[in-house]
Amino acid sequence: MMDMMHIHSCFYIKSPVFLTLLVVITHYLMSQVEMARQVALPPHHSLYAATPECNLLSNATATPVHVVLSSGNKHFVGLQAVVNSMINNTQSPASLFVHLFVAEDIHNLEYWKRQVESQTGSHIVLHDFQPSDVEPYINPHLDKEEHTYRLRADSNFARFIMAERLANVSAALWMDSDMIVQGDIVAWVRRNTPADKPLAAFPRSKSDPYIPDSTYGTLYDRGIQVSKASPTFNAGILLMNLKLWREQKVDETIRKI
Repeated sequence: MMDMMHIHSCFYIKSPVFLTLLVVITHYLMSQVEMARQVALPPHHSLYAATPECNLLSNATATPVHVVLSSGNKHFVGLQAVVNSMINNTQSPASLFVHLFVAEDIHNLEYWKRQVESQTGSHIVLHDFQPSDVEPYINPHLDKEEHTYRLRADSNFARFIMAERLANVSAALWMDSDMIVQGDIVAWVRRNTPADKPLAAFPRSKSDPYIPDSTYGTLYDRGIQVSKASPTFNAGILLMNLKLWREQKVDETIRKI
């Protein structure tokens, strides 16, 4: 099962409109994932781990570890901080591949990439994407709420296209750019990536109160089985088995939602 690693979120976003789409999606995913025991973590977070029946991918020391983030200019400083915290706390920086999904020109991005790679031995891989690539995953109602419009940023939804874009990567850790890592993320990902489940994530143990019963009825009518009783999870940190994600065509189901 998964062990402990310190990952702290620097801030939280609690918006009913923004959470509706993500929670519906996570309700579906959790209905496909066998929930497991809770593991103690620092305050504010606990992590649902793989059950004893959930096999883990190889933890061979030669296995590259892939971490995915996305940011625009506004949050680039935060992104640099989380990447620095990963590199500074791992004993295997050369095995760390950080994939950055960007949908706009970020000032000094290429210079920063070269500096990180030359000074640490870690790898920064840049992926350009267009707003149209993530449009199928964006809740259109965000346009109507002024205080939540910023949550419609393309970078918030890049997590949904990473399985497709990283076609040769079997597993990866998605992280929002408001995190600080205080443990060896390379060793942790190697130990904990599930081989027979699509993902592991930080839980929200209760059903979200903002989703009306009519939403579930609409999903059922479309043939999408979502359990209201199942826990959901925080989409800001996702340890994903991308190979299974692609095989099970999870993206297709999310687009239907």
